[in-house]
Amino acid sequence: MPERSYAVFGTVPWDVPWLTEHNLAAALGRRHDVLYIEPPVTPLGPFRYGLRADTPRKLVRVFRRTVRRSSSIGVFCPLAAPPLEHRLARRLSRPALRYQIRRGVARAGIAQPIALSTRPVTDLAGAAGERFRVHL
Repeated sequence: MPERSYAVFGTVPWDVPWLTEHNLAAALGRRHDVLYIEPPVTPLGPFRYGLRADTPRKLVRVFRRTVRRSSSIGVFCPLAAPPLEHRLARRLSRPALRYQIRRGVARAGIAQPIALSTRPVTDLAGAAGERFRVHL
């Protein structure tokens, strides 16, 4: 049986105080390949609270579309059209988000992961090419 891999759909970015999904990803990452998928961001996100010293670094991260490593965990952040919570923008962003997630999973070197989420992400079901999805 092939090694299990996991795609964890996070409710917050990886680099914030940890929640359940962070702890779950870290625990699974000790024995399995794990990709933590951050919530989508927009190109306007880094400017949301005004220009700061880390704004250029955040902009590079937004546009780079790569999987970064945090110890044994791969971390990926998809890019969406602004505003994030607007119904039309969400609908227009959905195909691009699904494509980015599929590419992020491939770049992380995992195939057919088990998808885990602590919130419903029904519009992204199947985007990671998952075997099945578990909503915690």
